[in-house]
Amino acid sequence: IYAHILPIIGGLKLSEVRSPHIGSILAEMEKKGLKPQTRLHVYNTLSKSFKDAVEYYGYLEKNPVLKMDKPKVHKIERNFLKPGDAFKLLEDCKEHYLGPAIWLGMLAGLRPSETQALQWRSVDFEKSQILVCSSFNRSEGVIQPYPKQKDWLRVPLPKMLSNYLQSRKDKFALGFVAPSIRGAMLDYSKFYRGLKNLCLLAGVKPVTPHELRHSCTEIWFQHGATLEDIRRLLGHKSSETTKRYVHKTDDRLVK
Repeated sequence: IYAHILPIIGGLKLSEVRSPHIGSILAEMEKKGLKPQTRLHVYNTLSKSFKDAVEYYGYLEKNPVLKMDKPKVHKIERNFLKPGDAFKLLEDCKEHYLGPAIWLGMLAGLRPSETQALQWRSVDFEKSQILVCSSFNRSEGVIQPYPKQKDWLRVPLPKMLSNYLQSRKDKFALGFVAPSIRGAMLDYSKFYRGLKNLCLLAGVKPVTPHELRHSCTEIWFQHGATLEDIRRLLGHKSSETTKRYVHKTDDRLVK
């Protein structure tokens, strides 16, 4: 980030930074061929920093980062597995050490960071629910005591998933539900690569750990879940976010 910012405003006082400086930073990034997502990341960092300088510290009267300069990023619909392929992958990975992580993402819709941090004490087999109360922060390398949406969430535990997890609990009865091959917390990069390989072996299109969450919604929709059901399952505060998980498949349109 700083490699793009410092050459233009690094020598200026905070009060000397103007909107054209911000525009120049983003324009130079575009000239270098940097993707809109990268430019948006720099824009958001600048916007947040100057907003704090205005609102919290009183160093500035107004934010020089204008909304009109915000890079436009075209949203690409996420990859996902249709239920038939999803269940094939679930069956093929049952005995693999990544099995629990894949099953949790595919049937309970847990985020990869929530799957990594999930421990057995948060799985209630009697009440058929999972308490999502922590997540792994990859950027800081720590487990934080709350999921991405900050509020704790209770997710229903389908019978199929419950039976599978109970059969696996004897192997690692304490600690993480979806551990690494040695029982420690699962490494995301190994989860990512291992999932791709398991998809290829199962003969289904490769998906990422997060795209298991998108595949999960397809299964729940097939079994009669509504948009509001999915919103609550995924822990979204807004149904607008949930709509990104409603894939416009030909099968659904025909039905």
